Amino acid sequence: DSFTFTPVQAQAAAPTFSPAAGTYSSTQTVSITSSTSGASIRYTTDGSTPSETAGTIYSSALSISATTTLKAIAYKSGMTDSSVTTGTYTISVTPPPTLNFEAESLSPVGTGATVSTSNDANASGGVVEFLNSTAAGQVMTFTTPSMAAGTYSLQLRYWANTTRGQHTVKVDGTQVGGTIDQYATAKSYVTVTLGNVTFGSAGTHSIAMTVTGKNSAATQFYLTADKFTFVGQ
Repeated sequence: DSFTFTPVQAQAAAPTFSPAAGTYSSTQTVSITSSTSGASIRYTTDGSTPSETAGTIYSSALSISATTTLKAIAYKSGMTDSSVTTGTYTISVTPPPTLNFEAESLSPVGTGATVSTSNDANASGGVVEFLNSTAAGQVMTFTTPSMAAGTYSLQLRYWANTTRGQHTVKVDGTQVGGTIDQYATAKSYVTVTLGNVTFGSAGTHSIAMTVTGKNSAATQFYLTADKFTFVGQ
């Protein structure tokens, strides 16, 4: 009786990712393109499916620093939407090494009070560093050797006793953890985990122990530092 010819719209080309999805050991800068000239692109990184109205409009390369599933769609007026391109970027970053620093080897400097060392068989390396502090506000500062960029969990080993004060610890001017009370009724070595520090580039760093006060039972404000450990995360 009749023949009907219904126009069929061409489909936009599916997006491509560069570099391709895969496993990487560092942050990746990912570009999204479509071979369809003039096509727009939307993408998602939360697992949802993008469309002409859902997702983020692509305008520049993405920085992917953690494991992420990337989805993208291309669309253009007069064409049907492309299929959705999906790729998972697995970022497997090798943690920095764990570093142990003897306090006496980190060029300790006292502000407001002198520093000294004491030999003790139970100390790491046989030596413990002292700040001969007499009041709050006095500081003992250490300088580390160059360390690789990355995130570390910082630990402090100190010698607790009846003459010890209370203090904070700052790395490059930022406090890590809370106030530490080195007072104890009997001599003992204590290791505390202060928290994480992140270094954006390789280099040396300052560690400052600042006296904040003392336990009411303590007889002095002295601070000690035996060893600093940076545990790569």
